[in-house]
Amino acid sequence: MKCSVNGCNLQGLENHHVTYIPEVIKPLCSEHHRKITAINSHEVRKKHNRNKYKGYFGEVKISNKQRWFLWYKFINNEIKTRISFLDKIFIEEGNSKYSLIDIVNMKRRNEEKKEEKKDLNEKTKE
Repeated sequence: MKCSVNGCNLQGLENHHVTYIPEVIKPLCSEHHRKITAINSHEVRKKHNRNKYKGYFGEVKISNKQRWFLWYKFINNEIKTRISFLDKIFIEEGNSKYSLIDIVNMKRRNEEKKEEKKDLNEKTKE
């Protein structure tokens, strides 16, 4: 089956849940599946942060209406995707392997490596 994104001619080998209840599944190529998962994750994190500000710390989900809105924007190439550090960890390692503290420490080490590399580049220029 073909990928559901307009203009993509790759095989849709991965199934994406647009909604869970009722269950609606669409075929996507791996690249587009990674991107829509990142978009949905960003929306959940944004909603979580807004709720945290309001003092609510329960489970955070995006509604079916929000999921359909994001889906149609995505398949029509009307929404940009930004793969964040957290998305990379989720994709490469799987979400259940690390606690939040582990992720923060990995991010800190990653930033320290970038700083060391930057310092090294500046020293070699001198």
